[in-house]
Amino acid sequence: MSKLISKRGCLVRRAALLFFAFISISLSFVSCSTVPSVSSFILADGRQQFFVRPVDVKGKDLSSSIDFTVHIKDDKVCDAVVVNYTLNGNPLKEAKAEKVSVSFVTASAEYKVNEAKVLFKNMKPLSTRFTSTLMAQDFTSLVRTDEMIYVKFTSEKGSELSIPCPKLRKTFSDFKSILDFE
Repeated sequence: MSKLISKRGCLVRRAALLFFAFISISLSFVSCSTVPSVSSFILADGRQQFFVRPVDVKGKDLSSSIDFTVHIKDDKVCDAVVVNYTLNGNPLKEAKAEKVSVSFVTASAEYKVNEAKVLFKNMKPLSTRFTSTLMAQDFTSLVRTDEMIYVKFTSEKGSELSIPCPKLRKTFSDFKSILDFE
């Protein structure tokens, strides 16, 4: 009888070890996986809302992050796209961050954000968060392009800084495949 109990105890320990090993390996795969660049939600009115996670834009004198909120209905972008971005520091030294405009540039076109408003400003370290919009057709053109996308920052005095952003191109490519844009 005691041999039977010890064999059961051994089997239970082995099963527990295998279970914990399986859980540990599973968790390590989950923690190594990447976060999708786009998440979606269904809104009460039937539109689908997509959130394009922040993309870092870094240049020699600039650090920024940009994210997008897109509403889709009947397989089309149905509203102006919300573009939120953060400027870290003062990218164009002669201008206040609030006076810097943002646009997206390809070899064939430039798409300017509209209605930029300051959401908040931190003094230490200096960063300014904005919300703005991009016309639906401009966003669709950006998603469809195979060209390199540059993020262009322009001061009110006309100084410009354009930064190539292959991460944004990749994110838009992912978004294009989700929506099957042609």
